[in-house]
Amino acid sequence: AGEQIGSSFCGACFGLILILMSCAGLWYNEGMAVQTATSLEEGLDKIVLVKDRLSASEMKQLDGKLIHLIGKQKGSELSDKDFNVKASDSVGLRRDVQMYQWKETEHTREAEEWDHRGHKQVVTYKEYSL
Repeated sequence: AGEQIGSSFCGACFGLILILMSCAGLWYNEGMAVQTATSLEEGLDKIVLVKDRLSASEMKQLDGKLIHLIGKQKGSELSDKDFNVKASDSVGLRRDVQMYQWKETEHTREAEEWDHRGHKQVVTYKEYSL
């Protein structure tokens, strides 16, 4: 009976610790959500909307500010001769290359086993690993 009470007490303590840790995690997460929302609101208040082309002096005035550009994108035709790829009216063309190598090793082992009729047979196992 004393052992059951001790086990129940340990379980209750563990549950209480989990509840406290969950509350702390929730508190931290909500705080981060509020901080993110506040930062986004601050950015929205400070944004400068640019619709037309700007002169050099106007661009200099916007240096270091958060700007939102609206306009039509104009690009040129880009191509990659190695893969015969062409992209018209584009701003950039990038090639990312990844290589994967498969290395296979083979291990062979023989074992003597008895079949269901009681006859001895030699079985060869080939094991492959990467």
